[in-house]
Amino acid sequence: SLDDDKFAEWEISTYPIYNNQNVPSQSIVVEQDITEKRNLEANLIQSEKLAAVGQLAASIAHEINNPLTAILANVQLMRRDIPSDQEDLMESAKLIEIASVRASQVVRNLLGISRKEKYEFEPVDINETLHNALTLVHHELIKRPIDVTLSLQEGMPMVVASQDQLQGVWINLMINAIDAIDKPLGEISVASRYNGHEFTVAIMDNGKGIPEDHLSHVFEPFFTTKSSGRGTGLGLSVCLRAIKHHGGTIEVESQENKWTRFTVRIPEQ
Repeated sequence: SLDDDKFAEWEISTYPIYNNQNVPSQSIVVEQDITEKRNLEANLIQSEKLAAVGQLAASIAHEINNPLTAILANVQLMRRDIPSDQEDLMESAKLIEIASVRASQVVRNLLGISRKEKYEFEPVDINETLHNALTLVHHELIKRPIDVTLSLQEGMPMVVASQDQLQGVWINLMINAIDAIDKPLGEISVASRYNGHEFTVAIMDNGKGIPEDHLSHVFEPFFTTKSSGRGTGLGLSVCLRAIKHHGGTIEVESQENKWTRFTVRIPEQ
């Protein structure tokens, strides 16, 4: 048994050696640690499951989008027909419209993430991608006592990037931050900056941190410190690949049992 409820798996093979009387007198024992092999196999299976779930989510999102469009169109027509003195009714219709717009935005973001990976570069508002990512992880945040602090620099120029890929990176980093928090009062900070030639996004949490001997491995495919079923170890490796396609870098800093910060730097094109 290893740490964090993980187990080592060994493959042991024996080969008898016969003497002149054709009787086994000795044997060769071969022991091989196949823990990593089994973990890779399990992670590949989990990745296939996630791919299937992603395809299903995309098809469901299309189905949800159609009634949402009808709801939004009809509530907008209702608001035009409601008498101005019916303030309560007008407020209710407005709340339906706001909820419909928000749900529709979540569906659009989900469809964008689920599309086949393409690096279609265009002018993108980094702060907008961060807000979109927060909208998509909102359901995870409301289930836990986590306070999210935004420190987004206003008036930054557009960055030439793939909006879908950037949102995917932010979502991965935010989900990791949420999963890392094991305290009654969790804190996540999201910051963006522009210094004239480079865009910087930092996502920090006050969770359990990353052991020092794991820091150099966190971007390796299938490396994960999460328990079985909680992660495949693919998230950060995919993030690194996406940011490298943007000519950028990802840095990780952490202090065990205190905090972790991921910093993404993207050069201005």
